[in-house]
Amino acid sequence: MLGLIAGEGAFPIEIARAVRAAGQPVHAVAFAELTDPSLEGQVSSIDWLPLGAVRPLLDSLHGAGAHDVVLAGKVAKTHLHRPGVPVAPDREALALFASLDDRADGRLLSALADLLEAEGFELKPQAEWVPDWIARPGVLGETRPTERQRLDIALGAPIARSIADLDVGQCVAVEAGTVLAVEAIDGTDATIERAGRLGAGEGVLVKLARPVQDPRFDLPAVGPRTLDAMAKAGLRALAIEAGRTIVIGGHDLARHADALGIAVVGIDPRDAAGMGADMGIAS
Repeated sequence: MLGLIAGEGAFPIEIARAVRAAGQPVHAVAFAELTDPSLEGQVSSIDWLPLGAVRPLLDSLHGAGAHDVVLAGKVAKTHLHRPGVPVAPDREALALFASLDDRADGRLLSALADLLEAEGFELKPQAEWVPDWIARPGVLGETRPTERQRLDIALGAPIARSIADLDVGQCVAVEAGTVLAVEAIDGTDATIERAGRLGAGEGVLVKLARPVQDPRFDLPAVGPRTLDAMAKAGLRALAIEAGRTIVIGGHDLARHADALGIAVVGIDPRDAAGMGADMGIAS
Protein backbone atom coordinates (compact mmCIF):
# COMPACT_ATOMS: atom_id res chain seq x y z
CA MET A 1 0.00 0.00 0.00
CA LEU A 2 1.33 3.40 -1.00
CA GLY A 3 0.41 6.32 1.21
CA LEU A 4 -0.29 9.50 -0.76
CA ILE A 5 -0.32 12.83 1.07
CA ALA A 6 -2.26 14.93 -1.42
CA GLY A 7 -2.17 18.70 -1.76
CA GLU A 8 -4.01 20.70 -4.42
CA GLY A 9 -3.82 20.42 -8.19
CA ALA A 10 -3.72 17.57 -10.68
CA PHE A 11 -0.43 15.99 -9.60
CA PRO A 12 -1.82 13.80 -6.77
CA ILE A 13 -4.48 12.43 -9.11
CA GLU A 14 -1.92 11.58 -11.78
CA ILE A 15 0.35 9.91 -9.22
CA ALA A 16 -2.56 7.80 -7.96
CA ARG A 17 -3.47 6.75 -11.52
CA ALA A 18 0.11 5.76 -12.31
CA VAL A 19 0.55 3.77 -9.10
CA ARG A 20 -2.73 1.90 -9.50
CA ALA A 21 -1.93 1.19 -13.16
CA ALA A 22 1.24 -0.49 -11.87
CA GLY A 23 -0.94 -2.74 -9.70
CA GLN A 24 -0.32 -1.13 -6.31
CA PRO A 25 -3.15 0.09 -4.07
CA VAL A 26 -3.14 3.70 -2.87
CA HIS A 27 -4.37 5.19 0.39
CA ALA A 28 -4.68 8.97 0.30
CA VAL A 29 -4.64 11.56 3.04
CA ALA A 30 -6.39 14.62 1.64
CA PHE A 31 -7.17 18.07 3.00
CA ALA A 32 -10.63 19.57 3.19
CA GLU A 33 -11.32 22.34 0.67
CA LEU A 34 -7.81 21.99 -0.76
CA THR A 35 -7.38 18.58 -2.40
CA ASP A 36 -9.36 17.91 -5.58
CA PRO A 37 -12.39 15.77 -4.53
CA SER A 38 -12.06 13.70 -7.73
CA LEU A 39 -9.02 12.04 -6.14
CA GLU A 40 -11.48 9.77 -4.32
CA GLY A 41 -12.19 7.95 -7.59
CA GLN A 42 -8.50 7.18 -8.16
CA VAL A 43 -7.52 5.64 -4.80
CA SER A 44 -8.37 2.55 -2.79
CA SER A 45 -9.17 4.53 0.35
CA ILE A 46 -9.00 8.12 1.54
CA ASP A 47 -9.17 10.14 4.74
CA TRP A 48 -10.07 13.83 4.72
CA LEU A 49 -8.34 15.96 7.37
CA PRO A 50 -7.84 19.64 8.14
CA LEU A 51 -4.39 21.07 7.50
CA GLY A 52 -2.16 20.76 10.55
CA ALA A 53 -3.68 17.56 11.89
CA VAL A 54 -0.33 15.80 12.02
CA ARG A 55 -1.10 12.93 14.41
CA PRO A 56 -4.34 11.99 12.58
CA LEU A 57 -2.35 12.05 9.33
CA LEU A 58 0.24 9.66 10.73
CA ASP A 59 -2.46 7.45 12.27
CA SER A 60 -4.27 7.35 8.91
CA LEU A 61 -1.15 6.12 7.12
CA HIS A 62 -0.41 3.55 9.82
CA GLY A 63 -4.03 2.36 9.85
CA ALA A 64 -4.00 1.79 6.09
CA GLY A 65 -0.85 -0.30 6.32
CA ALA A 66 1.23 2.10 4.25
CA HIS A 67 4.99 1.80 4.31
CA ASP A 68 6.04 3.86 1.30
CA VAL A 69 4.73 7.43 1.22
CA VAL A 70 4.78 10.12 -1.45
CA LEU A 71 3.99 13.83 -1.12
CA ALA A 72 2.29 15.38 -4.17
CA GLY A 73 0.46 18.61 -4.81
CA LYS A 74 0.84 22.11 -3.52
CA VAL A 75 0.00 23.37 -0.04
CA ALA A 76 0.47 27.13 -0.16
CA LYS A 77 2.01 28.73 2.92
CA THR A 78 -0.61 31.46 2.68
CA HIS A 79 -2.96 28.97 4.37
CA LEU A 80 -0.73 29.15 7.45
CA HIS A 81 -0.89 32.94 7.58
CA ARG A 82 -4.38 33.68 6.27
CA PRO A 83 -6.24 30.39 6.32
CA GLY A 84 -8.33 29.87 3.20
CA VAL A 85 -9.02 26.22 4.04
CA PRO A 86 -9.72 24.53 7.39
CA VAL A 87 -6.55 24.58 9.51
CA ALA A 88 -6.37 22.78 12.87
CA PRO A 89 -2.77 22.39 14.03
CA ASP A 90 -2.44 19.76 16.74
CA ARG A 91 0.23 19.42 19.39
CA GLU A 92 2.66 17.68 17.03
CA ALA A 93 2.20 20.32 14.34
CA LEU A 94 2.85 23.11 16.84
CA ALA A 95 5.94 21.31 18.12
CA LEU A 96 7.20 20.90 14.55
CA PHE A 97 6.74 24.62 13.83
CA ALA A 98 8.40 25.57 17.12
CA SER A 99 11.47 23.51 16.21
CA LEU A 100 12.14 25.58 13.08
CA ASP A 101 14.22 28.74 12.88
CA ASP A 102 12.01 29.91 10.02
CA ARG A 103 9.17 28.62 7.85
CA ALA A 104 10.93 28.52 4.49
CA ASP A 105 9.45 25.87 2.19
CA GLY A 106 12.52 23.66 2.22
CA ARG A 107 12.76 23.62 6.01
CA LEU A 108 9.07 22.88 6.51
CA LEU A 109 9.15 20.00 4.05
CA SER A 110 12.39 18.61 5.45
CA ALA A 111 10.91 18.65 8.96
CA LEU A 112 7.82 16.80 7.74
CA ALA A 113 10.02 14.28 5.91
CA ASP A 114 12.05 13.67 9.09
CA LEU A 115 8.85 13.14 11.06
CA LEU A 116 7.50 10.64 8.55
CA GLU A 117 10.75 8.67 8.58
CA ALA A 118 10.85 8.73 12.40
CA GLU A 119 7.40 7.08 12.26
CA GLY A 120 8.82 4.27 10.12
CA PHE A 121 7.63 5.41 6.69
CA GLU A 122 9.87 5.55 3.63
CA LEU A 123 9.38 8.77 1.68
CA LYS A 124 9.63 8.08 -2.04
CA PRO A 125 10.65 10.50 -4.84
CA GLN A 126 7.68 12.24 -6.45
CA ALA A 127 8.72 11.28 -9.97
CA GLU A 128 9.30 7.58 -9.30
CA TRP A 129 5.99 6.60 -10.92
CA VAL A 130 6.07 9.21 -13.71
CA PRO A 131 9.73 9.32 -14.86
CA ASP A 132 8.73 10.52 -18.33
CA TRP A 133 7.42 13.71 -16.76
CA ILE A 134 10.86 15.06 -15.87
CA ALA A 135 11.60 18.01 -18.16
CA ARG A 136 14.18 17.41 -20.89
CA PRO A 137 16.51 20.00 -22.40
CA GLY A 138 15.20 21.98 -25.34
CA VAL A 139 11.79 22.99 -26.63
CA LEU A 140 9.03 20.69 -25.38
CA GLY A 141 6.60 21.29 -28.25
CA GLU A 142 6.53 22.90 -31.67
CA THR A 143 6.25 26.52 -30.51
CA ARG A 144 9.73 28.00 -30.24
CA PRO A 145 10.79 31.02 -28.19
CA THR A 146 11.52 34.19 -30.13
CA GLU A 147 14.86 35.96 -29.94
CA ARG A 148 13.35 38.52 -27.54
CA GLN A 149 11.96 35.75 -25.33
CA ARG A 150 15.34 34.00 -25.28
CA LEU A 151 16.98 37.19 -24.09
CA ASP A 152 14.36 37.62 -21.38
CA ILE A 153 14.85 34.01 -20.27
CA ALA A 154 18.61 34.65 -20.08
CA LEU A 155 17.91 37.70 -17.91
CA GLY A 156 15.41 35.93 -15.68
CA ALA A 157 17.32 32.70 -15.05
CA PRO A 158 19.97 34.06 -12.64
CA ILE A 159 17.30 36.07 -10.81
CA ALA A 160 15.12 32.99 -10.41
CA ARG A 161 18.18 31.06 -9.25
CA SER A 162 18.97 33.74 -6.66
CA ILE A 163 15.50 33.81 -5.12
CA ALA A 164 15.38 30.00 -5.14
CA ASP A 165 18.75 29.93 -3.40
CA LEU A 166 17.33 32.25 -0.71
CA ASP A 167 14.21 30.03 -0.46
CA VAL A 168 12.01 33.03 -1.26
CA GLY A 169 10.33 31.64 -4.39
CA GLN A 170 11.13 29.79 -7.60
CA CYS A 171 9.91 31.89 -10.50
CA VAL A 172 10.27 35.31 -12.08
CA ALA A 173 8.38 37.00 -14.92
CA VAL A 174 10.31 39.16 -17.41
CA GLU A 175 9.26 41.21 -20.42
CA ALA A 176 11.42 43.27 -22.79
CA GLY A 177 14.38 43.23 -20.45
CA THR A 178 12.37 44.26 -17.37
CA VAL A 179 11.45 42.12 -14.36
CA LEU A 180 7.66 42.25 -13.94
CA ALA A 181 7.12 40.02 -10.91
CA VAL A 182 9.07 37.83 -8.50
CA GLU A 183 7.50 34.94 -6.61
CA ALA A 184 7.21 35.09 -2.84
CA ILE A 185 4.67 33.55 -0.46
CA ASP A 186 1.81 34.17 -2.90
CA GLY A 187 2.99 31.40 -5.24
CA THR A 188 3.38 30.92 -8.98
CA ASP A 189 -0.20 31.59 -10.08
CA ALA A 190 -0.32 34.90 -8.20
CA THR A 191 3.07 35.87 -9.64
CA ILE A 192 1.75 35.22 -13.14
CA GLU A 193 -1.36 37.29 -12.41
CA ARG A 194 0.72 40.22 -11.14
CA ALA A 195 2.92 40.05 -14.23
CA GLY A 196 -0.17 40.16 -16.42
CA ARG A 197 -1.30 43.40 -14.82
CA LEU A 198 2.07 45.03 -15.44
CA GLY A 199 3.14 43.65 -18.83
CA ALA A 200 2.19 44.28 -22.42
CA GLY A 201 1.38 40.67 -23.32
CA GLU A 202 4.79 39.38 -24.46
CA GLY A 203 6.42 38.28 -21.21
CA VAL A 204 8.19 35.07 -20.18
CA LEU A 205 8.16 33.04 -16.98
CA VAL A 206 11.30 31.36 -15.65
CA LYS A 207 10.77 28.70 -12.96
CA LEU A 208 13.76 26.92 -11.41
CA ALA A 209 14.45 24.42 -8.65
CA ARG A 210 16.22 25.33 -5.47
CA PRO A 211 19.97 24.58 -5.67
CA VAL A 212 19.58 21.97 -2.92
CA GLN A 213 16.35 20.26 -3.91
CA ASP A 214 15.12 17.02 -2.36
CA PRO A 215 13.55 14.90 -5.15
CA ARG A 216 11.29 13.17 -2.63
CA PHE A 217 9.10 16.21 -2.11
CA ASP A 218 10.58 19.38 -3.48
CA LEU A 219 10.66 19.34 -7.29
CA PRO A 220 8.90 22.28 -8.96
CA ALA A 221 5.99 21.30 -11.18
CA VAL A 222 4.19 22.92 -14.10
CA GLY A 223 0.92 21.80 -15.62
CA PRO A 224 -2.09 22.89 -17.66
CA ARG A 225 -3.17 25.36 -14.98
CA THR A 226 0.20 27.09 -15.21
CA LEU A 227 -0.16 27.48 -18.97
CA ASP A 228 -3.76 28.65 -18.74
CA ALA A 229 -2.77 31.31 -16.22
CA MET A 230 0.10 32.40 -18.46
CA ALA A 231 -2.16 32.66 -21.51
CA LYS A 232 -4.61 34.82 -19.57
CA ALA A 233 -1.80 37.06 -18.30
CA GLY A 234 -0.04 37.42 -21.65
CA LEU A 235 3.10 35.44 -20.83
CA ARG A 236 4.26 33.76 -24.03
CA ALA A 237 7.18 31.53 -23.01
CA LEU A 238 7.94 29.27 -20.06
CA ALA A 239 11.49 28.25 -19.16
CA ILE A 240 11.90 25.38 -16.69
CA GLU A 241 14.92 23.57 -15.35
CA ALA A 242 15.72 20.45 -17.36
CA GLY A 243 16.17 17.33 -15.25
CA ARG A 244 14.69 18.96 -12.14
CA THR A 245 11.12 19.96 -13.02
CA ILE A 246 7.98 17.82 -13.27
CA VAL A 247 5.94 18.45 -16.41
CA ILE A 248 2.45 17.27 -15.45
CA GLY A 249 1.01 15.44 -18.42
CA GLY A 250 4.26 15.17 -20.37
CA HIS A 251 3.60 15.35 -24.11
CA ASP A 252 -0.03 16.30 -23.46
CA LEU A 253 1.22 19.47 -21.83
CA ALA A 254 3.40 20.22 -24.85
CA ARG A 255 0.35 19.94 -27.09
CA HIS A 256 -1.61 22.21 -24.77
CA ALA A 257 1.20 24.76 -24.88
CA ASP A 258 1.21 24.68 -28.68
CA ALA A 259 -2.56 25.23 -28.75
CA LEU A 260 -2.09 28.32 -26.57
CA GLY A 261 0.90 29.58 -28.55
CA ILE A 262 3.23 29.31 -25.56
CA ALA A 263 6.83 28.13 -25.97
CA VAL A 264 7.99 25.74 -23.23
CA VAL A 265 11.73 25.12 -22.99
CA GLY A 266 13.88 23.08 -20.64
CA ILE A 267 17.07 24.93 -19.77
CA ASP A 268 20.27 24.47 -17.82
CA PRO A 269 20.45 27.64 -15.67
CA ARG A 270 24.25 27.52 -15.77
CA ASP A 271 23.97 27.97 -19.54
CA ALA A 272 21.20 30.56 -19.54
CA ALA A 273 23.44 33.14 -21.16
CA GLY A 274 23.53 30.90 -24.22
CA MET A 275 19.81 31.14 -24.83
CA GLY A 276 20.51 33.00 -28.04
CA ALA A 277 21.83 29.76 -29.54
CA ASP A 278 19.50 27.45 -31.41
CA MET A 279 17.72 24.88 -29.23
CA GLY A 280 16.62 21.46 -30.39
CA ILE A 281 13.12 20.08 -29.87
CA ALA A 282 12.91 17.56 -27.04
CA SER A 283 11.49 14.19 -28.06
